[in-house]
Amino acid sequence: MSNLKRTCTVKTTTSCVMKTLSKESLTMIKNQFPAISDNLFSKMYEYQDRDMMQRMHYVNNIPYLRGLPEDIIRKLIYHLKM
Repeated sequence: MSNLKRTCTVKTTTSCVMKTLSKESLTMIKNQFPAISDNLFSKMYEYQDRDMMQRMHYVNNIPYLRGLPEDIIRKLIYHLKM
C-alpha cells in the first residue's frame, strides 16, 4: 500500500491465524472495490509515526509543493521511497 516500513508488533493471548495480502491481490481489491480501498487509505492517512512525520517535513520544505492540500501531500508521502 505504501513504501513506509511496518512499525507495529501484534501479540496475541490465544492462538490465531495470520493472513496477508499480496500486492497483486491488493491491486485487484482497489480496482474492484474502490470503497474498501478508500477506507483503507483514509485509515493510513490518519497514522502518524516518526518516519511519516519526517517525510511530511521534507515534502513541506519543497517550495514547489507548498500549499498543496494535505490529502495530496499524504498521497505523495506514501509513495516516496527513502
